[in-house]
Amino acid sequence: EGVSRSFVQAGAFADGDNASRAGSRLSHLGPVVITYGGLDGRNFYRVRLGPLASPEEAHEVLTEVARAGFADSKVIME
Repeated sequence: EGVSRSFVQAGAFADGDNASRAGSRLSHLGPVVITYGGLDGRNFYRVRLGPLASPEEAHEVLTEVARAGFADSKVIME
């Protein structure tokens, strides 16, 4: 049941070092969470910021993440 939380996913990377570098570049915007997962038989590292206080804050952070060069970033609700 709980409240859904907002994250900004900056991207998904096949290489853990690239994920770490992306996280370092974004850490000034908020807490960075890197998770490892698989999809369609491929493994990758997701780089997310959050949880963020509200969907509004998530959209503000999304703008900053996109401005930092992560064009595929998106807001995720969990």
